[in-house]
Amino acid sequence: MANIAQTLRDARRRLAGVHDAQLSAELLLARALGCTRSALYSAPEKALEPGEATEFDRLIDARSSGHPLGYLLGQAEFWSLSLLVSPAVLVPRPETELVVETALGVPRPPHARIADLGTGSGAIAAAIALECTDAHVVATDRSAAALAIAKRNVERLGLRDRIELTLANWLDPFRADGLDIVLSNPPYIGESERSGLPPELMHEPPSALFSGHDGLGALSEIARGAVYCLRSGGTLILEHGAEQGHQVRAILHANGYHDVETLRDLAGHERVTRATNT
Repeated sequence: MANIAQTLRDARRRLAGVHDAQLSAELLLARALGCTRSALYSAPEKALEPGEATEFDRLIDARSSGHPLGYLLGQAEFWSLSLLVSPAVLVPRPETELVVETALGVPRPPHARIADLGTGSGAIAAAIALECTDAHVVATDRSAAALAIAKRNVERLGLRDRIELTLANWLDPFRADGLDIVLSNPPYIGESERSGLPPELMHEPPSALFSGHDGLGALSEIARGAVYCLRSGGTLILEHGAEQGHQVRAILHANGYHDVETLRDLAGHERVTRATNT
């Protein structure tokens, strides 16, 4: 049987078309062997058992065909948290951490009520609840399967008393003037863009990716609804596509928001827009 060093070399070759071939090979081999990444390099001459080799081949085949790494590992990192993920939810992206950073910079009253709309894995809600220890976070999603994953993450992180999970569409559960901050990473890819997307995205839930022909449907719906659910002076924070900043700003101005500002992610792309309710 091949040893660890030989197996990694072969895996990198098989993943030549994958952007993170080295990382994927290491993490998937560690998963198949039930060890850490560092352990791979402490015993590179160790031969794989037949069952381990079979499992690793399965994982590499899936990764090379576009399955997201997070789904194959069953977890993903976000805000230094290890979160469970499955094909029922988007794999959390590093750029979405800008939503959390933006929220933490917003003045908020004691015991603020914060809504995370379309929570998916619960990544944003969990990060906010851990950082804003006196806040009450309500996380909504219209997918029961997604909420089941979010519930597991909330329980694993010991946040059951600070995050309320609700099966609902966007802002439907909230009364007028009842929220201090509304956050969302909604679907913002247009159906017209579907054919040009990387194969990896096609394994993620379409309802969390696509929103109308131009991708602005959910963003517009949330902007309209948050006007009534946010208190006067409350804050709306939306993640959007790198080319949608000007359109999102126009939507927010048209709905009466002020102090509208778009922030850039680490790659320099317009990624998150915040606005204040009148």
